[in-house]
Amino acid sequence: MNFRKEMGLVGILVLFIYLPNISAQDNRQANLKTILEKSRENISKINSARYKAFYRSDDERDDEPVEIYGDIFFKKLSSQIKSEVSVKTKMEIAWINPTDTAHVSLYYNGNQEVSFSDKGKKVRIFNRPAMLAGNIMGNLVDNILTEDGPFKNTLERLSDYKIEDTEQVDGEPCYVLTLYFPDSEYFTDISDTWYISKKDYLPRKHIHRYSYNGKKKGTTLQFENLKANPDLPDSLFTLSTLPEGYEIERPEDRAKKKKPELLDAGTPAPGWTLKNGEGGDVSLRDYRGQIVILDFWGTWCLPCLEAMPELQRIHEKYEGITVLGVSTKEPVNAEPVKFARNRDITYPILLNGEKIIHNYHVRTFPTFYIIGKDGTILDHSEGYGDGTGELIEEVLDGYISK
Repeated sequence: MNFRKEMGLVGILVLFIYLPNISAQDNRQANLKTILEKSRENISKINSARYKAFYRSDDERDDEPVEIYGDIFFKKLSSQIKSEVSVKTKMEIAWINPTDTAHVSLYYNGNQEVSFSDKGKKVRIFNRPAMLAGNIMGNLVDNILTEDGPFKNTLERLSDYKIEDTEQVDGEPCYVLTLYFPDSEYFTDISDTWYISKKDYLPRKHIHRYSYNGKKKGTTLQFENLKANPDLPDSLFTLSTLPEGYEIERPEDRAKKKKPELLDAGTPAPGWTLKNGEGGDVSLRDYRGQIVILDFWGTWCLPCLEAMPELQRIHEKYEGITVLGVSTKEPVNAEPVKFARNRDITYPILLNGEKIIHNYHVRTFPTFYIIGKDGTILDHSEGYGDGTGELIEEVLDGYISK
């Protein structure tokens, strides 16, 4: 046999070995796509549902899990608010933290949320144009069964996936799909595991996992006794009779108790002494004669992390101006100095800022204060968005040019 014939036979052999693998991979991906598309289609047909829910979060700042069990009812509204599905909701839940349990009743009728628990004995009333995605309702309702577009563009975003053997959830045989996603700037090891019923293709369980700041975190949401599209009367979502012995707290009452505004320009900046990463004491008076930017931040706060590169740029641009990152309300075992240095942040990081946030009337994170050379406040701002850095620079340039 000559060399050409030998190479031809080798090539044919390689194709026989390789082509089945390609075919198996294509079939595997087609199977995943079919399952996700059927699930998405059936979810979009849900107009109401009732179920028992179990939710567990390992993402609390105190590093202790929180668990929620509850009976959930929801009904979609016809109106769309900010491209999200708005729903009426009723919940009877047990909120279990590591040290205590609270039983909470919650009603939302599309305009007003009424909630009360056996702790505090207060009925709280909120006027809301839409259900809040980040509160209890959002955790137990809004992320899976009410979205019009679950799994939208999922295949395009995947870095890998696997389809595991069938498992049962609440007696339902389910496909088990684990979807892996590329690392982001702040999160690594990102994955979603979905348990999707083989009967109706509706999710029965969802586990979201990721690593943040070197720590593994995640949430689990599981449905039991799921009934899709039951007839739920509108009266179900409005509390008709207030419980006895409870005090009503309305929005106008809370407004009277709202936290004070940030300190005004021209106000003397409250003095403080905090520890730095080496354990030494640092005081505001150490910076008299310099312009100081106080950044109240935390490793747990994404807007804070987005602001840090902008503050680093300002730190490098201006002489005689000191940026101080005041790390606040950190979880157990957090290392904010190491966290910042790993992100090429070189300005000083101070610890335990929760000791001074009340003096500075900090209400949200990040909060920035610019303090002049004489120790008086020049300006302040809350939150971070496009243009925050430029606004800080305008204040600095105006002060420096005087």
